[in-house]
Amino acid sequence: ATLVYRSREIERELNHLTEASSSDVEAWESLLNKTRSLQVPGQMNRVLASALSSPTFQEDDAVWVSWAKELDRDDAGAIDGFPVRHRILAIGGKPWGEGREADSEMFVAIEIDPSSLDVHLLTQSGTLYRMGPEIIRRTIEADVGPFVHMCLSDRGEPILLESGGRVVSVSDEEEIEIMPTHFSQEAAFLIRIAKDPLDGTLWVVDQFGVLYRSDPVSRSWMRDERFIPFAKTPDGKYPTAQDIALSGNGTIYFLNCYGEVWSSSTESQTVEGPVRGVHYFPDFPVAQSLGIDGGRIEIVDRYGGFYPSPYPTEPGDLQYRNSYLFPRSLPRRDPEIVDHVYLSEHRWLYLLTKSGRILTNRKWNSYWAR
Repeated sequence: ATLVYRSREIERELNHLTEASSSDVEAWESLLNKTRSLQVPGQMNRVLASALSSPTFQEDDAVWVSWAKELDRDDAGAIDGFPVRHRILAIGGKPWGEGREADSEMFVAIEIDPSSLDVHLLTQSGTLYRMGPEIIRRTIEADVGPFVHMCLSDRGEPILLESGGRVVSVSDEEEIEIMPTHFSQEAAFLIRIAKDPLDGTLWVVDQFGVLYRSDPVSRSWMRDERFIPFAKTPDGKYPTAQDIALSGNGTIYFLNCYGEVWSSSTESQTVEGPVRGVHYFPDFPVAQSLGIDGGRIEIVDRYGGFYPSPYPTEPGDLQYRNSYLFPRSLPRRDPEIVDHVYLSEHRWLYLLTKSGRILTNRKWNSYWAR
């Protein structure tokens, strides 16, 4: 009887908040906490869906996404009427739905502007998608080789890399060639690009572990071989370079396919390492993507495994171990992960597959994307 009474009280409070001309997030949070404690089937999702539709939650995209990530998998359709960006950030999936022309394209990169939460996707053929209030699709013509990766400028504009060394900055108004083509088709082996957060210098790496630093004056690439010894298989026959990233203290990090991360100051040739994805990283050459957040290294493998190093051990981190706020490996349903973004402020992880599907962590660990 007490359960029924409390459940009815929650329904009355829900109706009041839904019909009110104004409310605040704290009032909705209070109601949601009461609903959690009762665990009445379906009631929590009704509260979440009503909150997401209220004017209160239209003012802050990050709050909206956080709440939407708590929806039960069976009620994910409750947010179908919202903008595509909101849905993708909350539950993942394919931005354009299934069976569209984009399914035939090979995706290579994902970036998310942490300020606007705009999502950018890039394909090999140069198709660039921006998910803001609506999806904007444009095609950038390549010169030599396919497009292979991208990063964001300080203004949140995509900077695209071709395998031949050409770099193009794309804004709403124009496309600017930052760096011209450097390599011929036969020598177009570049695979990743990263921007130094200190001075904006662009760095790229090829599949053999050769670094190149941009020289904006001569508009050319300066060769750097410091990581070559760590970019080979043990027998020396095959290249193993995968990704690079730069931190705010002037350190460049290099990832090979074995999950080893080597580091070096941008001002020195001394190399330190390796650091490895220490939390159950598989004994296979499956490392794919590298990220740096402060002093923490993020490694993602091609199957969706997420390996931060050092592994979070503080009680404040581990309390989220069984929630969507604590990223975990993905089920091996779509094993072609090509790139990732981790928004550490929110603990949101986004993985991009070769087919253009976006996978993200949610409240319900067994279900990551549509």
